[in-house]
Amino acid sequence: MDLEKLTAWQIERSRFIDTYVAEHKKELEELRAKANSLVFEGQWIIIGDDEYTQKRLQYATTSFVEEEVSPRIILYPAGEEDIQKAIALCTELGMAIAVRTGGHQYCGYSSTLPINMQIDLSKTFPLYDYDTETNVLRCGVSHSLGSWAKLNHNNGIYLPMGVCAFVHLGGHVHTGGWGMVARSHGILADHVLGFDIILASGEKERIVRPEEGKTTQHNDDVYFAVLGGGKGGDFGIVTHWEFRPLRDKDFPNSACYTFAWLWSKKRMEGAVRKMAQLSKLCANGEIPSDYEFMLTITGTGKMDLLSEPLKEGLKELGILGTGKLDMLSDSVKDELKELGILGTGKMDMLSAPVKKGLKKLEMSGADKLDLLSDQMKDELRELGIIVDGILVPPLIQMWMCFTNKGGEDEKFDDQWFESFTEEDVCGKPLLPIRLKTTPVSQGLARHFIMRQDREMEYPFVKRSRVTMDVPEVFPETYTERMYEILGPFGTLHGQHLVSQQQIYAGGAVTENGKAGITSYSWREQALAMSHDSFYSEGLLHTHTQKKAEQWQSKNDEAFIEQDGFADADMRMFAYTFGNRVLEDVWPCYYDSKEKYERLRRIKGMLDPNGLFSADQFSLKPL
Repeated sequence: MDLEKLTAWQIERSRFIDTYVAEHKKELEELRAKANSLVFEGQWIIIGDDEYTQKRLQYATTSFVEEEVSPRIILYPAGEEDIQKAIALCTELGMAIAVRTGGHQYCGYSSTLPINMQIDLSKTFPLYDYDTETNVLRCGVSHSLGSWAKLNHNNGIYLPMGVCAFVHLGGHVHTGGWGMVARSHGILADHVLGFDIILASGEKERIVRPEEGKTTQHNDDVYFAVLGGGKGGDFGIVTHWEFRPLRDKDFPNSACYTFAWLWSKKRMEGAVRKMAQLSKLCANGEIPSDYEFMLTITGTGKMDLLSEPLKEGLKELGILGTGKLDMLSDSVKDELKELGILGTGKMDMLSAPVKKGLKKLEMSGADKLDLLSDQMKDELRELGIIVDGILVPPLIQMWMCFTNKGGEDEKFDDQWFESFTEEDVCGKPLLPIRLKTTPVSQGLARHFIMRQDREMEYPFVKRSRVTMDVPEVFPETYTERMYEILGPFGTLHGQHLVSQQQIYAGGAVTENGKAGITSYSWREQALAMSHDSFYSEGLLHTHTQKKAEQWQSKNDEAFIEQDGFADADMRMFAYTFGNRVLEDVWPCYYDSKEKYERLRRIKGMLDPNGLFSADQFSLKPL
């Protein structure tokens, strides 16, 4: 996270840390003496040190109790020797190790309890070496996806990847590398030729892609386990990956599309219904596997899930930044009025429905924003409802890519992308970006990337699942459930929605999985869906965490227990949530008991004492 943006409550020294340090003074002094004696080349910080409160911060820190995300010592190793020293130290003291490469883990599993060590590799292994003749890319695990995508684009190459610029390559590959162009080319891990790993014994090994008759069973087991076996860092510490990238020049007719609409309930249901229909067509082979579809729906709030081109376009329309509402076209004004966001067309006026809502909140007389108290204005700004005096509207986005797998002889058919602009779906986009003959590497580096460290600056309650076949009732069920916290204005009860859906049916994710060399589960998924409540508390809203949890519990019932999305609870390690004991929920993450037990046996072979089991969401050795 960007330390310069941290708020006072995030960096304030906590009572928990002070109490813990006072109660464990002797053990911490012993740890400090041993760390000093090892002469690490890299930096290390112990709980209670001046910089510790900032250094421990990461995505999940806002949403989980402090003791779950407060390591006893954080090490920033300078290289492999520091890692080996850390392994020896933790083995001696009976500590476990959590590994972080710099991005986020939604449940905080890249952090750990204050009895363990966190190793942070965010700057340790920056190597980027692309051999144009062999088409082999060797990378250290420390790259953030945003900078990595730029380097790839500069070299005219690309690989499947996610959309969060500040996720780092280490954890991203471990958990698959789900995201754009997955129907076309599979997940990022499918393109791994090999990797370097340091095991619990301290030994370094080079593991390569399994090949019958050429690689050993040990090699194949480690490859299988590391790529898909857990949340990342469960079997050893990977330092470098090698990939076989895709070349832009082989796909000259590729195209990148982005559409954005102002949110409405009708448009939301139309977009979700279209995604369900297209998923069926993809599964049946009626839509070629080089057409990609990702839907994002966001409610009112401090929303950062926008690509830079979308941000620029919305600023030009006067919806973001310092733009003015009277610079909007009449059609955009009409849309805002229809949503109840704009009243008389003046920036300081609220529409009648919004005024009515404010009066219900005992804010009678608040006809204009400039009549609100400074405290109330600050509260509205904190909730993301006012930004520089401008109400930020909820949005619907479609990110779509044609990867042109057939090469020069295959032409782009835009009918599938344009189907979202039909009047009974979403209609004419507020902001359409149609980039034909655009390299996929450019799309991944600029148009399909979120350059913020998180979607919204609030704590969250997360859900993310997949389905093998989208049921007919899904669009209606989804709309009903999301509308419960969106309401007519895009936020209710302090809840701010971020929801995404992506089609995987009928594509390379399934085909690549048939080789059986990786352990990623649910390869035959048709559609992936997440719906997160980012909740805020203050004068206007209280008990929002409890409300978010209750809302998600109802979603669990509607989507899983009542088969509104899937007939089983199928989850991905990239997007963990809920029960923190893997032994209790393993059927959600592994698609067979045989796979689960094979991975436990490999865990027993590589890490019998649980050095890399820094929490209960880890495989137990078998």
